[in-house]
Amino acid sequence: MRTFTCVCGNPVYFQNSVCQHCGHSLGFLPDQLQIAAIEAVGDGLYRQWQNYRFAQVCNWLKAADESSCCRAFQFNETIPVLSVVVNQARWYRVEEAKRRLLYTLYGLGLPVVGRDRDATRGLCFAFLVDAVAGQKVYTGHDDGLITINVAEADDSRREQIRESLGKRYRTLLGYFRHEIGHYYWDRSIDRSSWLPEFRALFGDERVDVRPPTRRLVAHGAVHQRHQPQPGLARPLSVCARCAGSRQALFHPSGAGAGGAAPRTSPRHQRGRQRGFSAGPFFVLRRVA
Repeated sequence: MRTFTCVCGNPVYFQNSVCQHCGHSLGFLPDQLQIAAIEAVGDGLYRQWQNYRFAQVCNWLKAADESSCCRAFQFNETIPVLSVVVNQARWYRVEEAKRRLLYTLYGLGLPVVGRDRDATRGLCFAFLVDAVAGQKVYTGHDDGLITINVAEADDSRREQIRESLGKRYRTLLGYFRHEIGHYYWDRSIDRSSWLPEFRALFGDERVDVRPPTRRLVAHGAVHQRHQPQPGLARPLSVCARCAGSRQALFHPSGAGAGGAAPRTSPRHQRGRQRGFSAGPFFVLRRVA
């Protein structure tokens, strides 16, 4: 597992923006995949994006000459209404999972094409909430758009879903890993020369091999539990086989993102930023 270190020698973690030992501000450099200690100067190489300085949900830096947002936020199409207090903590967790996904993709050298380069099929995220009128938001992928219901950032709700589906493993980051697989299927496999080889290895994705009682109900909201007959193996759909392969790749890769920091609240973890009154430009003190 990869770890990061502050200039003072204290271990720091992927989501940290302040070293709890020496108080240095920290920032993540997506072009170098590194956590760096930073100091404020009048004219530096990097700048904090507003989600770092004000919303305190992101620690990624951007080049000082870039006018756009950081490389993490640029993929967002929709975020929840933050005036609703419960959405603030949910959005924080969703953004953290998204950044871990992007860290894995950049680390593996996979192409990450956004809507700024491909307006119809580029990658983007919509973080939505269920409507008051009862209209449900379902997590899924559609031509590069990955929709996440931010309520799934609540551990209790996600555990209820896991139990209802009979799953052993279900995490917020797992949602992102699963849906990004559909994105790369569309860009790399579908309608390409790789499609025959893919079908020979995984099967024909056009054929649903699951029994009728196992199929999705209400657009993926509910599974009907299917009990196979004794002695018969449960068939796996092409989607399930591919998802298993993606998880086998992404899970150990993503685990190297500096581990998990001790569980602290966003306010405690980033609270020292509120007293950081220097200008918006920074110079790297050291890249650990």
